[in-house]
Amino acid sequence: MSDGMLEVCIVRKIPIRSMFKLAYQVFTRKIQNSDYYHSMRASDFTLTHQSDLIVNIDGEPVEMGKKLEIKTYHQSIKMIVP
Repeated sequence: MSDGMLEVCIVRKIPIRSMFKLAYQVFTRKIQNSDYYHSMRASDFTLTHQSDLIVNIDGEPVEMGKKLEIKTYHQSIKMIVP
């Protein structure tokens, strides 16, 4: 994340009949062709929904409220790498 931007990926609810096709698209790295997938780059964003949101953070599902606000702080951590 050297440019301060996040890759935001949204996957809509997938009907059972479409799961095998979507799984194939994931494994062949063609998920961007799916009607259920949308991605964008942003430094900050807000997601709102009618019911509580369930998001994946570091691979773990976490239930949030109806509104989720994310903001990056570009170059806020200074590191020295040998």
